[in-house]
Amino acid sequence: MIVFLSHTAYDAPTARFLKGALGPQLGVGFFLLPDDAPPGTAWIERIRLGVEQSDELYSVVSPESLPRPWMSAEWACFWMQDKPTTPLLIETRVEQLWEPMRAFQSVTLSDVSSVVSFLRSISVKTGVEPAEGIRPLANEIVYEVPRIRARQALGDVERAAESIRTNLRGGTGNIDARDVQALIAHDRMEELLSLAVSADATSVKQRQVAVALIDLNRIGEAMRIAEVMQNRSEARTICTWIVERIPRGATEASSEWEALDRLYPRLRAPQRRDVLEAMDRRGIVPLGRWAVAGPL
Repeated sequence: MIVFLSHTAYDAPTARFLKGALGPQLGVGFFLLPDDAPPGTAWIERIRLGVEQSDELYSVVSPESLPRPWMSAEWACFWMQDKPTTPLLIETRVEQLWEPMRAFQSVTLSDVSSVVSFLRSISVKTGVEPAEGIRPLANEIVYEVPRIRARQALGDVERAAESIRTNLRGGTGNIDARDVQALIAHDRMEELLSLAVSADATSVKQRQVAVALIDLNRIGEAMRIAEVMQNRSEARTICTWIVERIPRGATEASSEWEALDRLYPRLRAPQRRDVLEAMDRRGIVPLGRWAVAGPL
């Protein structure tokens, strides 16, 4: 039995592990892109070659692969050929799958019972069973796949930190909001803030970090960056970004109004006027220091 093992570049380590685990022990041959296609071949031709040479499709589906169009394209090619397909789910629920993929039996790679059933079905087809039995192999898969993901996540967050560290300087690329999110997801907020308020950080890049934080509802941390910014225009932009996210009926005790109150002294009359105009556009009544009477 030849299986097309569909995966994104991010999931390549997991795909190669599965190939090494299932191939020798269950008698499965694998077609794995880009390894098993002629160099320089167009991607659609590689898929066509895989469909021709393979009996089934296993799709490694993870949060990283779900948005990728080629994953659904590869699956659709096998579906249209009426060849068996099996989604292998990593940190993904069945209801997140594309239609009509979700109608097919899937395997949850974190569930030993699910993996055992999957391996038994393969063994029936190939007539090959692991020397030590199905369950030890299932346990190995359930144990190793999260470890592979954890190693990748650690590498991702280190790359994110280095990218932010580099791009905070002038003359470099923009701050990627996904890098900001990666550091927060791994409890490295203080490191992120330390980088953002460092002497190397330019006001434009500080604003980009702060905006990413506001979008993640980390208003207080965004305020800490704005408080040390030298450029008042960039600090004004952060304030107006906060204004856009003030919920209706928010009181002075809300994180948004607390941040705006703290940042009020950082701005001068022209920047305050711009923020007040943003409030007016949204129909928000100024509170606290912003409820000053008379022209600014």
